[in-house]
Order: sequence, then structure tokens, then C-alpha cells
Amino acid sequence: MRTNDPALIISFAAPEDKIRQYANGLDIDISKAAFLDLTPTPDRLADNAPYEIFIPDDIEKRPIKRSIVENIENKKPRRVFIDGFSLSRYLYSDLCQYRRQIVALIRFLRSHGATAIFASEMTDQSKD
Repeated sequence: MRTNDPALIISFAAPEDKIRQYANGLDIDISKAAFLDLTPTPDRLADNAPYEIFIPDDIEKRPIKRSIVENIENKKPRRVFIDGFSLSRYLYSDLCQYRRQIVALIRFLRSHGATAIFASEMTDQSKD
């Protein structure tokens, strides 16, 4: 990988400052990487709203998917790292739809000339 290639980090699991801190601790320079933080904000609890990673309006309006597409189109990264991708599974009630979206995302990234790495947690409920 060329160090001057534009990069985008998309996180479902940890906020930007934590990922930058982890990378720094491992001597990985991500200072030039763009960041899309999709983690829940602290005000989600402060508003006395029920805590959910993705509320029904998010699923209906598709702001997460739109945000990913817009960031890739605008920032034109050659490298994309998606952290906590297993959490995106909760966007879809149907496993088939989820897998189709993964394929669509991979094809979208490929069509924009980007190479991607997906980090995901394996659980007993989901072994994708």
C-alpha cells in the first residue's frame, strides 16, 4: 500500500479519537485518513431515548448507507477500513438482505477503485 493513498476509516464500534489512539499505540500512522464515525453519540442516552444502535427511523431513512456512499464518492479513498462491521448486521431483519448489501457494498467500493478491509466480531448468534 502506498502511504499517500487517500484512506477512509468507517467505524461502527469505536469513536474516532479511540481508533486514532489505538493506531498511535501500534505505531500506525492514520493521521491523513478521513473518518466516518457511525457510533452512537452520548446524547442518545441523555435524551432519555431508548438506547438502540439503529432506531427504526434510521432503517427507514437509510442515513447510514447514504453517509457511507457520500463519503466514498466525495473523499474518493483508495483504501477503506470498516471497523465493527458486524454491528451493521442489525440494520437488516433478513440475513439474505444483509448479505446482498455486503455484496453491493463490495461492488460499489470496487467500482470506485477502493480496496477494503472489514473488521467484524464473531458471536454465537452470527458467524458471518
